[in-house]
Amino acid sequence: MSRGLGDVYKRQVLAGAVADGDAGGITRFVSWPLAGGAPRVIAALPAGWSAIDAQGERVAFERDGVVFLRPLEAPPGARARRLGEMSEGVHWPLQFSPGGELLAVGEREGRLSLYPTGEDPGAEPRVLGMPNPEEQFSPAFDPSGRRLAWGSGADRSVTVWQLDDPPDADPLVLRRPDAGQTKQALFHPSTDWLAVMLGSTVGIWALGQPRVRVIRRHQDRVTRLAFTPDVRWLLSCAPDGIGYGPLEAGRSPANGLLVDEYCYGGPALSPDGRRMLFGKPGGVPLVSLPEGVVRPLDPDHPQAAVSTVAFDPSGRRAATATTYSEAKDKVLRIWDLETGTFRSLSLVPPGEPEYDFYDWGVWGLVWTPDGSLIAAGYG
Repeated sequence: MSRGLGDVYKRQVLAGAVADGDAGGITRFVSWPLAGGAPRVIAALPAGWSAIDAQGERVAFERDGVVFLRPLEAPPGARARRLGEMSEGVHWPLQFSPGGELLAVGEREGRLSLYPTGEDPGAEPRVLGMPNPEEQFSPAFDPSGRRLAWGSGADRSVTVWQLDDPPDADPLVLRRPDAGQTKQALFHPSTDWLAVMLGSTVGIWALGQPRVRVIRRHQDRVTRLAFTPDVRWLLSCAPDGIGYGPLEAGRSPANGLLVDEYCYGGPALSPDGRRMLFGKPGGVPLVSLPEGVVRPLDPDHPQAAVSTVAFDPSGRRAATATTYSEAKDKVLRIWDLETGTFRSLSLVPPGEPEYDFYDWGVWGLVWTPDGSLIAAGYG
């Protein structure tokens, strides 16, 4: 993928699993030119866990308990590089480090292998481990790639490894014994804060001084988290609304919720931190910050069951995508926020019949630094 300025905003990549008779399934990666044109399939891989690096250049995938690495757009007949075989098969989603130098692969028994993805085909993985990993807690790198977090629901804990420490250094173990759940960690992009979803509450640790702060904003289960760019606030998404909790103790909005509408997908923040998008059944609200003024992004063309939203690096475009809806509503929209117009892309891969599975769709959207868009989901 070229990184020249002429290529910015010219392509979008979608990953979706499609049943393929007795073969068990294939994951097709489909590319659309954002300026218009027909989509094309750029890769077809065995169904199972897969991940694209942040640069949009390589894809890792699992087949029969073996993990492979290859260019996303490989020439015909090219062979994928074998990284390693899992003793119990892959159970957690594959995770690239932000720079793409490592691939994290977690297994059921608590083994966490970090595979180097460089040119040396004989490089051995670094192996970490902890007991009782939580099935819904994927390993998470911090933005620098120097820290890695993994959680245990049974032990009510999060283990944080400092990857540039000596190999025999003990990890940091953060505990909250009263937590109902321990799911999903989010590192702040520029500081030592770590936020963890703990059922209906959010635990926040300053990693230099690991004493948990608990922010109580919701009556329902928290599903998504996001930091504001100025490092001052943490957004939390739940069925009862969006919480807007300060990282500084003693500062709080009067009612604890910024928006009291159902938050189904998101939230996503613009790069300047002044706008927020989130998905709900039947629409995408656009919120001005910090005032909390809400207006619909799509009053004339509401989008059903929006599960994920994302701003592009410039803040001028946004993407919204669906799941849990009828096949005709399963679309990815690319919005021009300055004009309020959008382009719709069908999530059904080209050449496939319009199958009508209700619960498939897109659960994640990420814009890469060069302006490409990666969408991932299941079904």
